[in-house]
Amino acid sequence: MEGGKVAGPREDEKTPWPELVGCDYMDAAFAITDSRPDVRVFFHGSKPPPTGFNPKRVALFYDANHIVTSVPKIG
Repeated sequence: MEGGKVAGPREDEKTPWPELVGCDYMDAAFAITDSRPDVRVFFHGSKPPPTGFNPKRVALFYDANHIVTSVPKIG
């Protein structure tokens, strides 16, 4: 951390997971934490997206059947 700013992901780190759209939300969460153990997955269902950018957060949106509905990504 330099100058009070939180460092973002390195260029070689995965930040979006488009391949997880249509997957079960728990399978998606495990895939995300497997590829990026440094981030936390937040389950949002149909709640509004979180405010502010957090380079250590992945918001996971899913439907009533627990299927991922949008691309999980860092933020």
